Amino acid sequence: MESQHKETKTRRTKMRRSVGLSIPMVLFMLYDFFPAQLPWTKQIMPWMAAISLLLTIPIQFGIGKTFLQGARSALRMKTANMFTLISIGTLVAFIYSIRHYAVFRYQTGSLLGLDGEKIIGIYFEVAGLLITFVTIGKYLEAKAK
Repeated sequence: MESQHKETKTRRTKMRRSVGLSIPMVLFMLYDFFPAQLPWTKQIMPWMAAISLLLTIPIQFGIGKTFLQGARSALRMKTANMFTLISIGTLVAFIYSIRHYAVFRYQTGSLLGLDGEKIIGIYFEVAGLLITFVTIGKYLEAKAK
């Protein structure tokens, strides 16, 4: 009983941190979908990639560390599980975005989007939000037990 309570509390803490770090990325997505209707679009859009990178790193490698460890264990046993799927999906999105961001930086000399535009082809929010959704699910599962 005590161990279940401790697990639920740990999962709730991870969920809250993950959701807190993900909220700005959801807002960035709103700016992406409705740029004309929202204020300060030209000021916010160039910063989207840099801020999303900074917010995704603790989600991917801090909160998502258990998924990466679970995937590594499954691969050692020459099998696949949910952790493998989550890890592959989030790491591919993260690494692709890092590579694309580095190419943009090399070509333009800027870490920010140019002329009030966002840097296209960046998917940090996919990695962060996927881990956040699974973390919410894990918390609800622990609470239901």
